[in-house]
Amino acid sequence: MIKAVIIDNDISDCHLLKKLITQHFKTIDIVGVATGVKSAIKLIANEKPELIFLDIEMLTENELSFFDKSKNSVFEIIIIANTDKCSFLTHYISALHYLKKPVELADLQEAICRFITKIESGQLKEDYIQLQKDYNCETNKNIQLPIKTGTEYTFIDSENIIYGEADLKDTLLYMRNLKKPLLVNEGFGSLLARLPNGQFFQIHKSLFIRSKYILKLGDKGEYVIMINDKTLNVADRLRSELLQHHLKK
Repeated sequence: MIKAVIIDNDISDCHLLKKLITQHFKTIDIVGVATGVKSAIKLIANEKPELIFLDIEMLTENELSFFDKSKNSVFEIIIIANTDKCSFLTHYISALHYLKKPVELADLQEAICRFITKIESGQLKEDYIQLQKDYNCETNKNIQLPIKTGTEYTFIDSENIIYGEADLKDTLLYMRNLKKPLLVNEGFGSLLARLPNGQFFQIHKSLFIRSKYILKLGDKGEYVIMINDKTLNVADRLRSELLQHHLKK
């Protein structure tokens, strides 16, 4: 049996897809469903599925944090999307399968057949090994980041970012090499997504930090003190995640 999970923020869609798979694919065992990032992390860690059906809407939640946390598991992903969301899939199509909502049986059969072929050929494990190499390379590197300030683009070294703070539609970057914060004409989420994986951590809806620049950390994860002596409060829902993320380093 192939262990699979469904991750979708609409529980009714989870149940409908589970019913369709259970009725028509006897080799697929749906071992759980999740409707949020935290429950997805726990589900993947506990069940170690080989296949994940993922609603594209979940891609906006904490920048796919559960994939970072689950990178020691080998699994394939099938993206599920409403038709009007498919334009966002352009850069995923070459690597991932995807299905449109409502899921049609013929499309589901094709996606699952491709997945089974990957397993039988050993390609799934090979793909994972390469993905892990790419992830580790990305995690360990610093980049020259082009940012817009006023009417100009400036290139900054990501190594110098201590933390970032949302400022309406812009972002304030607090840097090691600057006395005053740098006002970047880019939204908080968009800027964070361009930074190297694994080096930065969101501690609040309007704050992200560079983990290695934490000077002190509250024992309950309720605050951090950065190397520039600034104390930043951590959102309740992110405290345990921050402790795990930072203390494991």
